[in-house]
Amino acid sequence: ACLPFFPADTQILVPASLAQFQIDSLKLLGVWERCRPTPERHLLISDYYHASQTSMCGCYNPYAVEFLQKSFLRGAPSPAADKKIYISRGKAKYRPSLNEPALEQLLTGSGWDIVHAEELTFAEQTQLFSRAAAVCAPHGAGCTNIVFAPAGCKVLELFADNFLNGCYEALSASAGHDHRHLIFPADRHNRANLDPLTVTDTLRTAGWL
Repeated sequence: ACLPFFPADTQILVPASLAQFQIDSLKLLGVWERCRPTPERHLLISDYYHASQTSMCGCYNPYAVEFLQKSFLRGAPSPAADKKIYISRGKAKYRPSLNEPALEQLLTGSGWDIVHAEELTFAEQTQLFSRAAAVCAPHGAGCTNIVFAPAGCKVLELFADNFLNGCYEALSASAGHDHRHLIFPADRHNRANLDPLTVTDTLRTAGWL
């Protein structure tokens, strides 16, 4: 976002080793060729520009949300919001939800797609969630994808009672989503003991099922 204000030959310093989703996102932004990996411990740079974060973690700035949406969904026709997505934590290393298979079975029977976000490429995630009419998910990093969901998307977030965090409610507020939540008892490993009927009843009452 700041590059147009810098000299045309400005390069971007990046870590020496990047995850694939980081490389993919830089390529989609059209700046990968300007990236300079930094395996060195020390660098001497004549002119250095620093772009600070737009906000503190969990306090989302609408400017940043708009930038992400325009940057990664640019050029694509506005797709129909016809997807109901459940983000599974069934393969998560930390805080996998209890009773999730039973919930997923109920949702699948009602036309919901069960998604393991970690198995999708960055581009696949952005395109999938750009079609989201409703998202249901245990609290976790996969929920970040709601930034690509259209305004008006319905979001039901499922919490462990000993692991509460309002960051995705704040993101929903910036993106124009209808965010709601449920809280379930959890074990000492922060694993929420989901009640499938409570989740589906809530979705049905809200008209989201």
